[in-house]
Amino acid sequence: SEDGAPLHSCDAIALRFFQTVGVVTGAVAVLSAMTNGAALVLQPAEFKECALRFYTMVFSALVIAAEMDVKRLQVDMSVMDNWFCRGLFYLFVGLLPMSFATDHEETAGALSLVLRAEAAASMVMALLGVLYALMGISCMKHVKEASIIVNHHKKRRMNQDGGWPLGT
Repeated sequence: SEDGAPLHSCDAIALRFFQTVGVVTGAVAVLSAMTNGAALVLQPAEFKECALRFYTMVFSALVIAAEMDVKRLQVDMSVMDNWFCRGLFYLFVGLLPMSFATDHEETAGALSLVLRAEAAASMVMALLGVLYALMGISCMKHVKEASIIVNHHKKRRMNQDGGWPLGT
């Protein structure tokens, strides 16, 4: 490139990190929604637990929409644009299923597998919530936006120069 920076600069690495975190968060939200839905079908429960599982599925869908940058969501829930607030929401979504977690040793078969996957998804979602909150505190959203801009400019320059530079 013109400025002598390698293609795999800190900006490109940062952008890949943010993309990876987004994909992992979306995948965990899908797993959370699926395991809560399966637990609703496989395990008879009281109304309170059914309602909490339903809310977890709805909130997981909101997490997926937030990670996909759905424009309608950004208008209706602008608080999700703030990474600290998004992190707190993800932490809540991760901790919510833990409120009705049961002892997995007493269950067997498919239900045991579902409950273990639910517990894993809940823990990972809570940890991702903490990660987003920390990134929000440290203003990492600005780093992501700057990385996207720098990466876009590099690609545009390479297209103008006729392709990828040799040796990078």
